[in-house]
Amino acid sequence: MENVSIQVGTLNPGGTNGTKVLSKSGYTPFAVTGFKTNNNTLCVCDMFINGSNLEYRVRNMGSAAANNVYVTVSVMYQKS
Repeated sequence: MENVSIQVGTLNPGGTNGTKVLSKSGYTPFAVTGFKTNNNTLCVCDMFINGSNLEYRVRNMGSAAANNVYVTVSVMYQKS
C-alpha cells in the first residue's frame, strides 16, 4: 500500500475533477482503501483506479474558495 498526495490547489465551491498517473515499478494499482483531506469543508465524491490512473472528483462544501487543498489517498498495488 502507498499513500499518494494530490495537490488540488485552489478549489472553488463547484469543485475539481482530475486524474493522477500512478507508477510503482513492477506493480499495478487496483484499489483505493481510504483518503483524507487537509480541509474539513471538502467532500471527495469519487476516487477510483482506472488502469494506471487515479481519477477523482473533489467538491468544496463551503461558500468560499479553499486554498492549498491536498487529498491523501491510500492506494493498494498488486505485483505485475
